[in-house]
Amino acid sequence: MYAGRGETESSDGSAPNCPALKKTVGEVESLLQVGLVQGTLRYALANQEHQFFVKDGDIAEGYIFSRSILPYVSESDATAGDTIARNMDFGFVSKPVQDGAMAVFNAFATALPGMGVDCASVGRAGGMDVCSVGTRSDADRRTVVSALSTLLVSLASCYAIL
Repeated sequence: MYAGRGETESSDGSAPNCPALKKTVGEVESLLQVGLVQGTLRYALANQEHQFFVKDGDIAEGYIFSRSILPYVSESDATAGDTIARNMDFGFVSKPVQDGAMAVFNAFATALPGMGVDCASVGRAGGMDVCSVGTRSDADRRTVVSALSTLLVSLASCYAIL
């Protein structure tokens, strides 16, 4: 609420510090973008499960979040912007998030550096991490490795019994 106030007001009557104000505005702008990215990713995950003709409020909310951040994404990476626009489009005649949430995560991973947004600030959602270019998190990998190990031990035990 008070960010930039010191740059616009001076107690001694001197001119505002415009370069400092511009820097503060840029920092606040990138922080505001984080929430829009997070919202879009949340609804990409939720909406990828829907089929055609579903009337769910999540589809509209995902559309709104994505359209709020889309100009920044498209300016950074036009292809990433197209991917997000296509997958988060609002309509009842196509499957929501048709390329899957991973495509939306990958698009953001490509665009975030050019947007000036730190991927670590975005964090993880649904076990997916934008910093790892939409790959599964380490915890998810450990779960898969553990399950595969259990399966292999079970198969070896069955083979030994036979």
